[in-house]
Amino acid sequence: MINRIRIDLLRAVAGADWAAATGHRSSDLTHLLTGEVDRVNIAATSLLNIVQSVIVVGVYFAASLLVSPLMSLVAAGLGLVMSALMRPVRREAARMGNSITRHRQEQFRTLIDFLGGIKVVKSLNVEQRSIARLSGTLDLLRRDSFAFLRLSTLGTLMFQVSNAIGLAVFVYVALDWIGMPLPQLVVLLFILMRIAPRALMIERLYQQLLQNLPAFDIMRDSREHFTRHAEHAGPGGAPVPSLVRDLRCSGIGFRHPDAEAAALEDVSFTMPAGTVTALIGPSGSGKTTLSNILMGLVEPEYGHLIVDGEVLRSDQLRAWRDQVAFVPQDTFLMHDTVAENLRLAVPDASDTALWTALELAQAKSFVEALPAGLDTVVGDRGAALSGGEGQRIALAFALLRQPRLLVLDEATSALDAENQALIARAISRLKQSITIVTIAHR
Repeated sequence: MINRIRIDLLRAVAGADWAAATGHRSSDLTHLLTGEVDRVNIAATSLLNIVQSVIVVGVYFAASLLVSPLMSLVAAGLGLVMSALMRPVRREAARMGNSITRHRQEQFRTLIDFLGGIKVVKSLNVEQRSIARLSGTLDLLRRDSFAFLRLSTLGTLMFQVSNAIGLAVFVYVALDWIGMPLPQLVVLLFILMRIAPRALMIERLYQQLLQNLPAFDIMRDSREHFTRHAEHAGPGGAPVPSLVRDLRCSGIGFRHPDAEAAALEDVSFTMPAGTVTALIGPSGSGKTTLSNILMGLVEPEYGHLIVDGEVLRSDQLRAWRDQVAFVPQDTFLMHDTVAENLRLAVPDASDTALWTALELAQAKSFVEALPAGLDTVVGDRGAALSGGEGQRIALAFALLRQPRLLVLDEATSALDAENQALIARAISRLKQSITIVTIAHR
């Protein structure tokens, strides 16, 4: 069950539109999909055990009703009083659950930020700052854990004391007020003594449920959020233009949420198929927003993206992205082999196709020189490669898709002049079959 919950949540994140998918910190999503889902599993297990124990208690209580209905109701009343006395303990358990959720989230943020920027952290000699930040968060988590342990112990003590007092009251009422025969009282007490440990177990499980319930609330709210912002699914078999004539922006405008100024206003231009178009401008001029619209990641607030004379509908954007490839300035490489990184684009690509793409990206010679060639592991985020080598692998990844539209975001910024010239010539040859958009910040 827990794996299905995790997969369903990941599917909701993956199916969300671009704004929703990028509107959360990656560390928070990692925390949600790992630690919080595990806490949901603990909460679900606690709930199932509570249900099981309640059923057992119900059977015992039914048996006690057969012995003495009146005294069984007295015992039930005493049980309700004991339960009411435990309400402050439960409220505190719920509060601690929220506190633990916040501190666990901060723990993940600290770890992800540190590992993601470890090169910068080490270059600045500020490792101790990250360690101190994590240590502070762990101290808070430890404090919460000890506090919950003390609370649980106090709750158990309160339950046992109230149980002893309740038992004394029960015996007194049975003998002095009701005049119950001793054999009947012994049988009833035997049944109630079977109920008492189960009642204590239910109380402990309920506190554990309350402690982990905030994780369920966060997971449910997050899933509803991503589902509410899901991308439109196109009708089966809906044709998508193949960009054989031109790609046109017609009066496009876009404003980011909570932004005062529009990122784009009434942008119109035409890119003939098989040409190279450069988007040049300073930071904040809307280049990235426009490229996101061209790639089908974002819908314009107004205006249209038109391919071969056909306006792209919102339910066609996912299919349109099958014809698009993107090479970012900061390359994305998995801790895997060169071949597996490339096959992320085309899973069934042959080695011949991989070498062809590498050659087009001017990466064939250096990959051949690697210790295991295509089977060389590139390290975490390509740490075993230079910046230029990583960018050429990323370019080969994009070319392997044989896209109709190729978007390059400063994709050769880490290359020397010679390799930039080689890739420029390769791109010039490709433009006969691929429409290319390059983004330059200088």
